[in-house]
Amino acid sequence: MESITEKKVLSLSIGKQSRLLTVRNKIRTVLDYLEIPRREQNRLIIALSELMRNTLQYAKSGELTLSAVQDGPKWSIAFVLSDRGPGIAHLDEILQGAYRFPPGRGLGILSAKRLLDEFEMQTVSGKGTQACGRLKVEHLYAEGLDDSRLARLYETLSQQPDIEDLVTTLREKEQLIEQLNNELSVTNEGIIALYREIDEKNIELSRVNQMKSSFLASMSHELRTPLNSILALSQILLDRIDGDLSGEQQKQVAMIQGSGEQLLQLINDILDLSRIEAGKVRVEKRWIDLHKVAQEAITSMEPLAKKKRLTLRLVAPPSFPPVFADEARVRQILLNLLSNAVKFTPSGGIHVTLAFMENGEEEIAVSVQDTGIGIAQKNLVYIFEPFHQIDSTPARKYGGTGLGLSICKQLVELMGGRIWANSELEKGSTFTFTLPMAEANIGTKIEES
Repeated sequence: MESITEKKVLSLSIGKQSRLLTVRNKIRTVLDYLEIPRREQNRLIIALSELMRNTLQYAKSGELTLSAVQDGPKWSIAFVLSDRGPGIAHLDEILQGAYRFPPGRGLGILSAKRLLDEFEMQTVSGKGTQACGRLKVEHLYAEGLDDSRLARLYETLSQQPDIEDLVTTLREKEQLIEQLNNELSVTNEGIIALYREIDEKNIELSRVNQMKSSFLASMSHELRTPLNSILALSQILLDRIDGDLSGEQQKQVAMIQGSGEQLLQLINDILDLSRIEAGKVRVEKRWIDLHKVAQEAITSMEPLAKKKRLTLRLVAPPSFPPVFADEARVRQILLNLLSNAVKFTPSGGIHVTLAFMENGEEEIAVSVQDTGIGIAQKNLVYIFEPFHQIDSTPARKYGGTGLGLSICKQLVELMGGRIWANSELEKGSTFTFTLPMAEANIGTKIEES
């Protein structure tokens, strides 16, 4: 079995006093001496440049070693770049491409990783970071790399003065432009490949999403037919059309009917969501009386509110302009928000407010405010996602599918509006959505928070 040999060909300290251009040229000198093809040279230098910039930015200094590695007939160039800086937070997420950086930042480590055949990075908070990598090469110094040739390489490097002492400013700029053009060429190749991969993934994702929506719609229709029969038969039993029921029988049939109604609501929600996602829901906009629609929704919810001794109230200016929206969809959104408010409010009241947005836009805001159990701040960002339910004991005991708010959000956006929530645990919640209005009138105003 042939052994693996590794020979150090370059060792450099990187710091404020050493310009990256100088370091890169020393690396280029070594790679030229080893007869590495230019394409492989560019890949390695680009990767090391990204990593060294990261080292200088966060650790201010570091150490770089470059080695030629022979494994039988195969050659590669290996490097170790280490520093004693503060370490890199979220390194595992960065290497997996899962960490979200501010725009224009954070791509250096990932770019270096993509350019190398092997790459590993380790960090310890407060102690530093070490990056190791390897680039395979087609051949390395046709005549071999013995100690005498290594000695000549070291001598060449020791006699090579810094580039700023040898060349004019024009020559330095010419070299930099050439190197940047080479880097840009390699980067563009990577970007093109990345966009191609993204396009392929998007096509596949769209196909899978369409299959999911079609499946949900089909299954929802199939389930509603037998479920409607169950509900109809349970209602016949409760109406005593075929004879009286005992107290226990009536209780059990009522439980069957209640469970069936919950299941039917779930199926209807799934069907609505799948139709929206499949682009099969169309809104029929016209000028509507929002005051009337809101009052009708409140009237529909009053029986449920009275059972819990909750007050329901509409707050609106005396003169209110028409709103350009789909009346049925607005009513559906209001009923969903009111149903949630009644469900999650053990005592107190619920206010529906109609107001003008104070943001310079001709919009009307509809708010549903309750005095219920509230929502933790960390959960507010997720509540409009499909199937999301708040993971807390007080919320879990009320049940639900986690689809209603997602449907509301998509319906509001189809009508050209927005929806958001403000809440605090044990102090209640306020859900607000906007709709375009016919004209801007002076009246009650609301600020978006």
